[in-house]
Amino acid sequence: MPIRTLPSRAIADASIQAVDIASNSISKAKIDADTRLGLQNDSIILDGTDGAGANKGDFLVLDGTDNSSTNANDRILFDETFVDKIGLFNINTLGSGGQAVKVNTGGTGLEFGAAGGLVLLETKTVASGSATTQPFHFQNIFTSTYRNYKVIYNVKETESSANASNAGLIVRLGNAGTLSTGTSSTCNHSLMYVAGDSANDSVVYGDADDIFVLCQNFTSNEDMTTSGECTFMNMLDTDFQGSCISSTMMHGTTNAYYYEHGMNMIINKATTFTDISFEIKVTAGGSGGNFDYSTTGYNVFGEVKVYGII
Repeated sequence: MPIRTLPSRAIADASIQAVDIASNSISKAKIDADTRLGLQNDSIILDGTDGAGANKGDFLVLDGTDNSSTNANDRILFDETFVDKIGLFNINTLGSGGQAVKVNTGGTGLEFGAAGGLVLLETKTVASGSATTQPFHFQNIFTSTYRNYKVIYNVKETESSANASNAGLIVRLGNAGTLSTGTSSTCNHSLMYVAGDSANDSVVYGDADDIFVLCQNFTSNEDMTTSGECTFMNMLDTDFQGSCISSTMMHGTTNAYYYEHGMNMIINKATTFTDISFEIKVTAGGSGGNFDYSTTGYNVFGEVKVYGII
């Protein structure tokens, strides 16, 4: 007669061997899903959280789509697939925020790290009430990690403040936290401009001492506003001239809806810089003149982001 119930611990540990259990006497159909989920085994079991719960207690198995179909319905074992598989996945911990899973340099496994085109290095955000003349000084931003850098900038003069004519958005250069007050190298620039809804177009140009010019020739007292992007190249390389290509929207009360696209280049290729500071200052007028750090600067606010280019 079949045994219907057994008192607690009526079967001693290790007293039943595999040969004592007839084939198919214990099957999935005879064990409910919750019991199957509770069993400690290495197979991956679905928990029925798909909404209908129809797959609760089912094993995750292979579908036999290899060439021979010999693996059809074979169970996927969790430990053998995922645990400590350094040679297969090479990742057993989470990376940092913003990182991606990528193939390592040797092509032997996966790792967390920077991937794609740009890596955000630093952001400076300044409210209008906190405007100063140099709030966007990025110290030691150029390093050996990256050769080229992308910057997105939105820099505006404090509204209703007085400013002289011939002002513009400039980038002062420096090293190790200190902006240059000398002439490590003259920097040449040319900026081609057009005006919105106008046939007005021309070129402004000149040179400056350790300064790049991204847009220039605002007139006096016009709430100067600048937005754009630029790419810095080879700023620590002594074989190539450090340089910058820029695209800037320039808008003011008088000089409205302008776009200036330009280039800046350091004449002396042996000169290198680690620091940049985005400022609005008086420039040389755009007809070939020279200027340096000592010209008048104005309080500015906004946001500047610097990215390393992979």
